[in-house]
Amino acid sequence: MKVKKAKGFFVAAVCLMLAFAGSCGEQLPSSGSGSDPLPPATSSSDSVSGGNSSAPDETPGVPTVTPAAATADVGGDTADLTFTVGYNKGTFSKLLSDGREVESSAYERQASRLILKGGYLKTLTSGVHEFTLVTDGGEAKFTVTVNFSGINFTDTQRVKKYSVSNVSFSVDLGGNQPARVTVAGAEVGAEAWTYADGALTFKKAYLEPLSDGVYDIRIFDNGGKYENCVVVKGMEPADLLRFDADAFSHETNGFGQDLKISTEANGIDGASLRVENAKSGTLLNIGAGNVAYNFKTGITYALSFEMEIESITAGTSSVSDLLMPIYFVTAAGGKGDIGFIRYNETDGLYFTAENKCLAYSLEEIGGAVRFCAEFAYDGSYASFELPVWMKSTFLIDNLQIAPKTGSMTILAETEKNVPLGYDADMVFDFGDVSVLGASLGGAALSSEGWSAQEGIFTLKGGFIASLAAGSKNVLTVYTSHGRQNVTINVNKYNLSVNGEAFNYALDGKDLEFTVTASGFDLKSAKVSDSKGVLSAADYEVSGDKLTLKSTYLEKIVLSERIELEFSAEAKLGFAVTSNKVFLVDFDGRGVPEKGFGIGFATKETAGKDGNGYNLVNTGTASFLTLGGVFYPLTFEAGVSYTFEFDLEINDIDFTNFVIAGNSCFMPVTFGSGKDVTYIRLSDDGKGGVMVANETQQLGTASNVPAKGEDGFYHISFSFVPTADCTTLTFDVWMACDITVDNLTLVKN
Repeated sequence: MKVKKAKGFFVAAVCLMLAFAGSCGEQLPSSGSGSDPLPPATSSSDSVSGGNSSAPDETPGVPTVTPAAATADVGGDTADLTFTVGYNKGTFSKLLSDGREVESSAYERQASRLILKGGYLKTLTSGVHEFTLVTDGGEAKFTVTVNFSGINFTDTQRVKKYSVSNVSFSVDLGGNQPARVTVAGAEVGAEAWTYADGALTFKKAYLEPLSDGVYDIRIFDNGGKYENCVVVKGMEPADLLRFDADAFSHETNGFGQDLKISTEANGIDGASLRVENAKSGTLLNIGAGNVAYNFKTGITYALSFEMEIESITAGTSSVSDLLMPIYFVTAAGGKGDIGFIRYNETDGLYFTAENKCLAYSLEEIGGAVRFCAEFAYDGSYASFELPVWMKSTFLIDNLQIAPKTGSMTILAETEKNVPLGYDADMVFDFGDVSVLGASLGGAALSSEGWSAQEGIFTLKGGFIASLAAGSKNVLTVYTSHGRQNVTINVNKYNLSVNGEAFNYALDGKDLEFTVTASGFDLKSAKVSDSKGVLSAADYEVSGDKLTLKSTYLEKIVLSERIELEFSAEAKLGFAVTSNKVFLVDFDGRGVPEKGFGIGFATKETAGKDGNGYNLVNTGTASFLTLGGVFYPLTFEAGVSYTFEFDLEINDIDFTNFVIAGNSCFMPVTFGSGKDVTYIRLSDDGKGGVMVANETQQLGTASNVPAKGEDGFYHISFSFVPTADCTTLTFDVWMACDITVDNLTLVKN
């Protein structure tokens, strides 16, 4: 009963209060939720007296922040910092850091909480920073002391454009100077940059002469740690799409779908991404809902990356030997193929270009494979895809797409032998690039030892003369499009060879050389090439003269290295080249190691003269591929070549696999728009075969094949390649049974 009476009295009192307040035209404030920064509920100290109500005190007070001081360690993974905030009836206005307003993306506000994000803290320089939380009731100050060991990249942009002025990046080294700075791997010094007030500045005078391109920069601290940033020239920062394991994150939708991606700290170029494919996945997918990148119509782009195969299982691809196809996809599902990175146990890793590919290179440099493919975007595609179709594990680094700027020439000769004391300059042409620097055994080469003009690199004779006797010196040259190695071997003795010509022009003439033997007897020297010791009929010696006979020179294809051995420690080597750049006769010159008979069943058989090779296919196949990663041949732009071979047609199905009803049996081409000739086969109406040899864009002459009494057709055609011609392919588009012999390519 007491409880009930008390409850009834309480209810009555509340009703009386409400009625009294209502009679004055007032309404009590609604109760707050208790969560800042919403206005708090009316205090219990508010009262009513004298028959009148008193308005509650809503004046906001000064906010509070605790703790008043905090510390952030930003040397590695940086955690968020959380502060407790009392808004004291005030409304949040803004947050300042050292007097400047902080962007809202740098922090998060919760009920009575302010969280400074770790990513934002990493952008602050070391030392004490004063923060001010501002409300309509006042301000509350607190400090954050930033500590770190080593280097901290504090700039909000990692990619900046050169716009005819200095380019600066904010980077904190704790009061120290950078230990070193590299551009595309080349160490650069005071001529390129300055560091002051927490900013590394690249000088206009250094950047202006560089060719257009993407320049990867690394800033090192004294402990060997580094931060990455990039200067682009001739394009906008948004034109660069880049993924690596250093500074350009791969953690985005559209990268590594159905693949296992991890990081290898000691990779190809710093940290690398390790890709593991158990069945099939997509390394890169650019398009709606995936990686965002704005291709522009009419622009030529370059896709490039470096990779190192750790394991691969041939035959596990869903399509032939395709490891990584590269293509565009239209909205309707059609494809625009750029090309296919392939792998098989015979040819290893190689690339075949398709109709959208303008140029490419796939070269092994320093233990890793560097790939680059150029293509134009025509605006009709919905996505760009780079799948992985073969069971494999590989490292990949510096994967990027950017507008095409120049191209690097791969050196044909990467090893040089010089006598002790050799003091002549060596000149290397790396093509349409900027040479940035060089190193020897990993240490930067002093600028006194080399010079460069755009893509021409000169190693000074004075530096070469300083190299130790018997030393092997691996020189790395860094360019805007990658690096290449050159090895310089120094003899223990002053041995040298000179001559008017080191190239055999297929003219039947001997080549004579003068040998400086440094006290040794030239007649006692052992003369050999890559196949072994030369016979007495191959050369003769008279005094200091060495003569290579034309009968020997006729056997040289492309190039042969001649070595003179006077003693175990006194050897002299030099190269002799020939205008005969390719020869396979299946007798003395057997089947090429790569690029021959792909897609055919092959066997040795009787040829036109001696041995030949029988090829049988039931689908599209490749008879021969020259250049690129196949036969080691670099086609010279503007130079005329002639290719010849003998062909016997044992059986033929005139059905064309590629173009229905077309008579093209074997297109010989450098790629789309760079065809050399079409060898056509058709029914002559008499149960036989009509053979035609039609010159195309790059062709200059072709013969009219006639069937000989031995059943062979002799086919010949000439052509002049352009600068972007790297790989010549002889595809076969009809099912056939053929025999080939005497494949020869000569430089005219």
